[in-house]
Amino acid sequence: MSDYFIGKPFKGLRPTINFTSKLIAPPYDVLSREQVKEIVRENPDSFLRVSRAEVDFDECINPYCDEVYQQASKNFNELLTSDIIRADEKNSFYVYKISSKHHAQTGLVFGASISAYLEGRIKRHELTRQKKELDRIKQIEAVQAQTGPVMLIHRENKILKSILNKITLEKASEINTILENWQHELWVINNAQQVEQIQNHLNSIQELYIADGHHRSAAASKIFIKRKTQTTDCFLAVTFDETELSILPYNRVVRDLNQLTANEFLTKLSETFEVNKITGDNFLNQKYCYFIYLEKSWYQLQLRQIPQDIDNVLENLDTHIIEESILKPILGIKDVRTDDRIDFVGGPQSTGKIINLVDSAVMKIGIVLPTTAIGELIKISDNGQLMPPKSTWFEPKLADGLVSLKI
Repeated sequence: MSDYFIGKPFKGLRPTINFTSKLIAPPYDVLSREQVKEIVRENPDSFLRVSRAEVDFDECINPYCDEVYQQASKNFNELLTSDIIRADEKNSFYVYKISSKHHAQTGLVFGASISAYLEGRIKRHELTRQKKELDRIKQIEAVQAQTGPVMLIHRENKILKSILNKITLEKASEINTILENWQHELWVINNAQQVEQIQNHLNSIQELYIADGHHRSAAASKIFIKRKTQTTDCFLAVTFDETELSILPYNRVVRDLNQLTANEFLTKLSETFEVNKITGDNFLNQKYCYFIYLEKSWYQLQLRQIPQDIDNVLENLDTHIIEESILKPILGIKDVRTDDRIDFVGGPQSTGKIINLVDSAVMKIGIVLPTTAIGELIKISDNGQLMPPKSTWFEPKLADGLVSLKI
């Protein structure tokens, strides 16, 4: 293999067919502690006992303490020794399809080059939080495997897309199970000719873009830098063609109005936006148009002055506009990455969650944004710029425990 590569096959750790449906779990970082506890109560075999091992302890335990990572290691090793998870004998690629009645996407599971990541050929669009990065470092080192895949995007590649689709049509998937109303299927590709064909097309791709998993990729790179030859030179990844993916809005909720009354807050908003009270929550998904929920009422905000520099993608990004026109100047949230007054709500049911949070007085206000476009993510990454945190919510989510990469 050439020294220049962006990804390669690996010997995956996979659940046996009889245990797959019980084992695989949602990503570790999209569930609250209460949700994890409920899932494990109903299904004690869930992979969350590895990815969120604090569930095995009393609620008062710190989820980042050493005992939790030790428990994750114990639970993962039990899966290996009991033959619930097995290692493939050959270096393999894996075709991963997620589908429902309304959407389907097919991607390639592979080992993504850490060197390509460090050199900027696998591009990021978000900063990481040190605490969350350290959590993934400790998790990976404890279980000696990367168990949560990073979701990547590549520009439209009709040849690679055709190869993957052909594989899914020619034979039945080796894994076929349902998780949270999504069908997850996996095909193992270990035929030498097919592996070489996919390898060549994968490494013809010049850039990959991180869609979801900045902390996982950063953690893997830190381990590689520290351990060098004592660890793998890749991180676990799934790449999808840009034409395959679906992005949903990632909304904001804030705990207070920065000592303003509701009327004072609305007045300040009116300096930058046209503010209109509306009924119902059937919202337009339209750029420069936002909706806020305050004191059991919805208001539509339309930006008065559209940014003039159309080539400045970041300036035109809706999450950036909300940050610079509402969160910082009016609500006093200077750093959305660290301020605990703000939280983020994504996914298909996010509007209902916002209403519940505000009506229950947990939060004071909700802000609903339009969807960030894939093209915006790619351009910002190409420009070396960074989006505000939580600018994209990708749906469906990749499953944890479906295939892991031993380090």
